[in-house]
Amino acid sequence: MAAKAGKAIRPRELKRLEKELQDIRALSSESSVSADSVEGDLTHWKGSVKGPEGTPYSGGCFVIDIAIPGDYPYNPPKMKFDTKIWHPNISSQTGAICLDVLGKEWSPALTIRTALLSILALLSAPEPDDPQDAEVADMYKKNRDKFIQTAKYWTETFASEVKSTVDEKVETLVDMGFSRQDAKSALEKHGYDETLALNSLLEG
Repeated sequence: MAAKAGKAIRPRELKRLEKELQDIRALSSESSVSADSVEGDLTHWKGSVKGPEGTPYSGGCFVIDIAIPGDYPYNPPKMKFDTKIWHPNISSQTGAICLDVLGKEWSPALTIRTALLSILALLSAPEPDDPQDAEVADMYKKNRDKFIQTAKYWTETFASEVKSTVDEKVETLVDMGFSRQDAKSALEKHGYDETLALNSLLEG
């Protein structure tokens, strides 16, 4: 009996993924979440979430790895944080996310964008009673000030690096003659991959 893993996505589902990708690209410039396929592979995306204002994650840009199963949208995408983050519902070691919509609450009516928006909401409202990282949840419940301090420190240490490199990458593209806005949008669309961003600008 053949294993289900690695099963190719059927044409109808591929069409849906292509539509989702177009929609998320179109909305990414004015949204706190964005995503794009990795090197044109519709089963592997990179997403990014901007830390919400008024939280210890504010000012950070968090990259999320998105693996799309062969039976999507009947099963949820597998998402994990590439950027290290200090949060009760996200593993500080592996980036694994504890979120209902990525598990039992998933529905084929949801999209990758709505899953990213749910992650964004989770950054604003942690659920320490259903933790992915017990140590962080414990700190959140017992010493909120220390939790906020640690989460801010992690954001500045790990998530702002992406920001500063983004600024450098924007400058590189601006130096090549592209406008700052176009350079920024292209980088966001392509998960901050300079080569893909440059290619898209040259094609555009």
